[in-house]
Amino acid sequence: MKKQFIFHCRSYVLFFFLMNLFVAVYAQKNITGKVVDASTNEPIIGASVKIKNTQQGAVTNVNGVFTIPNAPNNSVIVVSYLGYVTQEVSSNSPQPFTIKLAADAQNLSEVVVVGYGERKKESLTGAIEQIKSDVFEDRAVTNVALALQGQTPGLVVSRSSARPGNEGIALQIRGATSVNGGSPLIVIDGAPAFDTNEFYQMNPDDIESISVLKDGAASIYGSRAANGVILVSTKKGKGKLKVEYNTNFRRNSLGLKPPITTYEQYGQMWLDAAKEDGNGDYWNLGETAMRAIANGQSGYYQTAVPSWGKNGLLYIGPADRYDELYGANTGNQHSLSFSGSSATARYRLSMGTAESEGALKTAYDGIKQYTARLNTDFDVTDKFTIGANISIQKNISSSPSSQLGGSLAVQDPPIFPSKNSLGQWYANFGTGGGGTNSIAGTTAGGKDNKDENITKITLNANYDLGYGFSVNANATYNSINSRRDLTFLNVKVYDWDGTPASQGINTTSSIEAEAITKSYQTYGAF
Repeated sequence: MKKQFIFHCRSYVLFFFLMNLFVAVYAQKNITGKVVDASTNEPIIGASVKIKNTQQGAVTNVNGVFTIPNAPNNSVIVVSYLGYVTQEVSSNSPQPFTIKLAADAQNLSEVVVVGYGERKKESLTGAIEQIKSDVFEDRAVTNVALALQGQTPGLVVSRSSARPGNEGIALQIRGATSVNGGSPLIVIDGAPAFDTNEFYQMNPDDIESISVLKDGAASIYGSRAANGVILVSTKKGKGKLKVEYNTNFRRNSLGLKPPITTYEQYGQMWLDAAKEDGNGDYWNLGETAMRAIANGQSGYYQTAVPSWGKNGLLYIGPADRYDELYGANTGNQHSLSFSGSSATARYRLSMGTAESEGALKTAYDGIKQYTARLNTDFDVTDKFTIGANISIQKNISSSPSSQLGGSLAVQDPPIFPSKNSLGQWYANFGTGGGGTNSIAGTTAGGKDNKDENITKITLNANYDLGYGFSVNANATYNSINSRRDLTFLNVKVYDWDGTPASQGINTTSSIEAEAITKSYQTYGAF
């Protein structure tokens, strides 16, 4: 009786398992269909057909036909193809599907600025890429070039420093084209930019779009376009009077910290190195001093160099140069604009200010920017239009002039405090050393101040000849005035007990001033 009961139980389990398997299989089906162009009924090859919110799908073949095996019931099929409006279809619709995709007219009719005028996006190739103004709205940066990083294929934006105003930015389109280097030609509203800061320090809110011309698309500009062309179009007025104010405040914190050794790690590294080398080299400090450093002990230690300290007796203590030098920084940006138009005229006036500070804590290291721009154009007749673009930029940057460079945080070993017991700047290696103390140098060693003023006036005229032809002429005046004041101040340093070192930071104090005035005039017609 017991065996019979077990047999019946097993039969029921097998029955329910087969029923569930049948239901699961029955709930799935193969979906087939065809994707065609809504206007021509021609098959669309390579269209993506997927089940919504899954990776299950297929791609149409040369006849526009697709098959999705084992598709679940009550699912949604998403059909998409570049240049067409994406469409969704229920899997419960009668099969086989015939899905008609309509061309995305809005995407194809976007106007892109090119070297010889404007063209619709549908008529362009990969040699021209466009970046819209929303790119700059989403990024809290005051340097336009940095906002372009990763925004378009083929444009490489690199920099050698994160210091605002001293980034060392380099632009390349499709890599290097010469062993001598080179950068793309930058054209703003039809007029070349003779100073890269005119582009880098623009007010991002003034930019309507940026077109990147590569290869043959840039040939209209001749030999100057050997490294490509970046075309910048600024915003114009349209519609009723519009007043806009945009602002942002930001606080930047340090990200990845370079691997800088601590006081204890510094001593232990020397001990480990001497043990492995077997030569007993402890860099003139001796094994006793290195073991004390590795144990975190500070104090006077006898060294092998008589000029260090007093007859070789040198004070050593922990110092964290990185945390003393660097910290969080702040920035802000403000922009105010007035724009509008009438039946025959359009205008836009904008003003902006921005400030960005670097991560240096011991002194101000940053840039302040001020911009103003006026764009106007008037319809003299139905076919003849004249316009004027006026821009003014002022960039003021300031940074320390001494002890600032690539080795800023690693020039000093982490065994010399920045100040002695009396609160004076401590001389590395005591009275016989000096000359190096990055905290003292950046704090009191002088300033490098730069003031640049860029003025640009462009006048243009356009006559519509009809049948898609027009004549355009423009004249541009550029004026660049810059001044640099460089001061180096002698900073006295002392040993631990207050005795002046033989050498301070900057042997003598000096003041250097440099003023440069440049002006350019360009004329063109096409």
